[in-house]
Formats: sequence, structure tokens, C-alpha cells
Amino acid sequence: MPSMYPHKCAARKKCKAYRARFVFACVLILSSALHPLKAEILSDNPYDRKVAYFGGLSRQLFGGDRNDITIATEMFFKEVINRIGHHDAVKFKVYDNKPEIIEEMRNNRLDTVFANPLDYLDLDPQINPDFRYTLTYGPMPEQRIYLITYAEDKVKGLAKLRGKRLVIPSGYILGMTYLEVLLAREGLPTPRAFFSAIENTNSSNAAILDVVFRKADLAVTSDVAVRLATELNPQINDLIDILDVSDQYIPFIIGVNKQVPKNFTDKVDEILSDIKHQPRLRRILAMFSATDVVKVSDDQLKTLRALKTEHEQLLGN
Repeated sequence: MPSMYPHKCAARKKCKAYRARFVFACVLILSSALHPLKAEILSDNPYDRKVAYFGGLSRQLFGGDRNDITIATEMFFKEVINRIGHHDAVKFKVYDNKPEIIEEMRNNRLDTVFANPLDYLDLDPQINPDFRYTLTYGPMPEQRIYLITYAEDKVKGLAKLRGKRLVIPSGYILGMTYLEVLLAREGLPTPRAFFSAIENTNSSNAAILDVVFRKADLAVTSDVAVRLATELNPQINDLIDILDVSDQYIPFIIGVNKQVPKNFTDKVDEILSDIKHQPRLRRILAMFSATDVVKVSDDQLKTLRALKTEHEQLLGN
């Protein structure tokens, strides 16, 4: 077996964690921008308050530890606050269910939300369609889900993996949902009944390496993760096969409450569109391996909606 350069793999794990942390940094940016400008609104306006609120679901996010994320956002958040002259508080709350989040938004108690893309679709009716955001890690914001196997196993279909070992990054709800749909299409059991073991890893890179080192027979990951892993170690490309490739999906979404006034949402756009022109912010962005913060359109949500609908039809939930 060729050497897998463990020091590079360790660096890759850190890189994935930083990217997840940066997602929360972007949520902080949006939330800070939503603080009311007191001179422009009446004192009885629900947005005339000293605190901006953002939140997310308690379901684990793809590749991120919540405590680490909170600490890691501080550097980026302070830089943005200094840039816009904003010194008021921003508070984050973890919600246990989507109805609670929707109710908070309707009552002007939640300005910005972050969720994995499939959970987000249930929140979208309460979001301003002109102010949905995501991050990019390459030429485009969408990613494809990859199912990868060990090349020498010469696996030709999912049915051949019955009783085998599955590995998937923690919080990769989109990837697991896609796998459930693929199995259901072929009349196969759910992953829990189909595979002999399912292991969650702390990063996409770790999932790929589990296949390479024969700790698992199938990994659910992304095109971005495979590209980065093979750039770090080209030998990996010869050791894995790509069993299946999905449509393109937005991997996570940040949304602004549709009830937030226009003068505040315009401020959000001003901040985000100017990041790439600010050397300090651009350097911080690069630390997280992200290339940009971009808007998400209705068209970009079509594949997500189709996957969610098919999942509900095939699995009844």
C-alpha cells in the first residue's frame, strides 16, 4: 500500500473544520448587519433593538463541532464589526425543531437562520428569497454527492454492498438522504438494515481514507472533498472508484427573515459584496479555504426540492 502522507491528512482534517467554522462566521456577519439603525425607524418598530438574533437547528451540521465553531468565529466577527462600526450584541440560539424557528421569525425574534439544505427547505417560506446565501469552495457553490469504493473491489452496484461497512461524515444529512433514495429506488432496505455497520467520521477526508485503508467498503462524500484529497495525495485517485455521482446541490444555506426591513438587508448585501475587496477579510476567508459568499436563487434549490420530494414518496417521511 502506498504511503498516504499522514501529516497531509491531518492538515486536511483541520481545513475541513475551519470551513465549517467559517459557515458560522458568515451567519454572524449577516446577523450583525441586521441590527437596526435607530435614526431611520420609529422606537416602536420591532427591529429597534440592541441585539441581533441568529439561530440554527440542533441537528449536527456537516463537519463541525459547535463549541469549536463558536470560538473560531470570533476573529472574523470582530473584524466585520470593526469595519461597519457595529458594537451591539449578537446572540445565537440552537433550536430543537423547525416550527419553533418559524414561530420566532414570524414574531421578529430571529433575523438570520442557518440549516442543512434539506431542513432549510421547510424554513424557506419565511425567508426573503433575495437574501439566501452559501459559501463556495471552488468555481461554483453547488456540490455533487459521491459514493466511493476501494478500486480493487470492483464494485458495480449498490446491491453488491449488502452486509458491508458504510462510512459517512457526521452531519452529512444531504448525503445520507441521497443514499436512502438510491437504495429505495432499487428496492433495497434502508442503510441501517442494508449495511453491517455505519460509522460517522469527523471529516470528509477521514471518510475517504477509511475506504483507502480498508476500514470501510463505501464512503458517502462530495466531489469537493475528493478533489481536495487527491490534490493533497494523487495516489488516492488510483485507489478509489466513484460508484455514483448525484445532481448538483447547495450544501448549506444561510437565510434572512423576510420581515427584516429593506434598509437592513441592503446593508447585508453591502458587507458581503465587499468582502473580496477588503484585504484583511479576504485573508481570513482564505484561511477557511472558501473562495466567496454568494446568493442562492430559486433555480439552485430545484434539485434539493426534487430530492426531498422523492425521499418523502419512497420512504414515507
